[in-house]
Amino acid sequence: MSNSTLGRLARELSSGRIRVIDLTQTLAPEFPQIALAPELGQCWPFRLEEVSRYDERGPAWYWNNFSCGEHSGTHFDAPI
Repeated sequence: MSNSTLGRLARELSSGRIRVIDLTQTLAPEFPQIALAPELGQCWPFRLEEVSRYDERGPAWYWNNFSCGEHSGTHFDAPI
């Protein structure tokens, strides 16, 4: 995306002429997933695995691994 495109988008957003609607869904293991035909493969369900987090053992951050199909929820991939 060019600087001029980003600049125009920023101006339109700040002017109120563009309204952003957040369609975010909270992913969880029970979130519905698309059922593909067997010949197309399998769409993975959402999975979150804690690697580490701050506690008496350290380290001072949360660290997770997650996996899901890219079309989970409102899409995992960015539209830009």
